[in-house]
Amino acid sequence: MAQTRFRKKPQNINLYWDVSLSMIERDFKKENAFINSYLKYLGEPTINLITFRNTIKFQKKFTIKKGNTEDLINTLKQLVYDGGTNYNVLLNATKNADAIMLFTDGVAYLSDLNMTKKIPVFIVNSITKTNPNLLNTISERSNGSYIDLNTRSNSEPLLLAKSESFKLLSYGTNSKHLEIYPKPGVSVNSDFSIAGKNFNKGEQLRLNFGNDNDIKQTVLIDLGKTGATSANVKRIWAQKKLNDLEIKSKKNKAQIKAIRLAYNLVTDDTALIVLDM
Repeated sequence: MAQTRFRKKPQNINLYWDVSLSMIERDFKKENAFINSYLKYLGEPTINLITFRNTIKFQKKFTIKKGNTEDLINTLKQLVYDGGTNYNVLLNATKNADAIMLFTDGVAYLSDLNMTKKIPVFIVNSITKTNPNLLNTISERSNGSYIDLNTRSNSEPLLLAKSESFKLLSYGTNSKHLEIYPKPGVSVNSDFSIAGKNFNKGEQLRLNFGNDNDIKQTVLIDLGKTGATSANVKRIWAQKKLNDLEIKSKKNKAQIKAIRLAYNLVTDDTALIVLDM
């Protein structure tokens, strides 16, 4: 079922480069290799470099010619790292772009990482200490990708940037209070699971899959036949909801605490649905 396709090549990219103190241990060699391979693949894109920590520190436009990234790489090599990270400053640094490349570890002491722009966000990380679930969820919901340079082979990062994953695009049901996780936007691999509660037994759940907003496949599930209510299933639902809440951990602090305290107290109408794709 899972199908990927190549993206249209972006030609105007906002490159957000985290220069907070937590990034001082970044693996610049891996980042350099990825930048070179990706921009060579794109050809002659325009790169709007924006460096930031608690404030915007530096901005400069680079026009890449025939994949030559020397000026951009030399600029990145000279940057100084200090202070904490405030992702909110990026909201005021908006420039028209086809895509965003965000080089960061997701560690924020001053604000949550919450990219609200309606263009693909590719989060690139070379730091060992990070929150991969957070970074992956944020990038996928924007129709981008999370590129972890520590866990990917040499060719995988470029493939992730070039390709558009097969995703859960939407779902539909008659239950007004159905609470399903993960939310639409998540990539679908060889197997896929969702957990939900508050459904009406006997009705159908409609899951729509595809690329971007192009629905390629719809799966209908009879909830009365597939629902499971074991303690483990309830904890799976709770963990999936926690993963969603932690995207805005500061805003959702009270809810996160409540879910954790009630981990084994999820109501009896919780269900896990597993699809073999």
